[in-house]
Amino acid sequence: AKAWLTKPTYVTKLTFSIENEKGSSLGAYSGLASMASIDLGGGGGSMFSSDNIMSIMTSRKMIVSTLLSPITVDNKKTTLIEYYLAFNHLNDKWNEKPKLAKLKFPLNLKTNLLTREQDSLLTNIHSSIIKTVISINKPDKKLSLIEASCTSRNELFSKVFLETLSTQVTDFYIGIKTKRQKENVTILQNK
Repeated sequence: AKAWLTKPTYVTKLTFSIENEKGSSLGAYSGLASMASIDLGGGGGSMFSSDNIMSIMTSRKMIVSTLLSPITVDNKKTTLIEYYLAFNHLNDKWNEKPKLAKLKFPLNLKTNLLTREQDSLLTNIHSSIIKTVISINKPDKKLSLIEASCTSRNELFSKVFLETLSTQVTDFYIGIKTKRQKENVTILQNK
């Protein structure tokens, strides 16, 4: 009888590998290049080690960026945070509180333009999401594989949230790597 009363949960999983985690295949050349202020991108202690990627994926910056991203529901575009609030019926509870009743997260809202109320709510939702909705771990400590999962009572949210989060982290990674390579080119051109 309990199975009939339990609401279903939907789990989306994503497994990926971190590039070059065990150090550079360039070995000693990396040390020589660093003496010339050139980053070959493969040195130890990388910002993009699995532990760091796991922390980046659960960071407030990445979660908030993901929540402010668009989602199409019933042919209407909205933000993931608006959708999350709606299917969890969180904004229904706010009708008695005027400040909260007016709280919206429109499309294309930039984090630097958040009101204090929006920012506070996103902080609380971030905390809730990293405790109950997403899980980031290494299934095997010897490998550089990371498994990310998103569990919620809404199938579309689980899928889109994890896909969008992985895109946010990938874009962040590419942005940092591209910036480093541009700096290296500039250094080489000026030598």
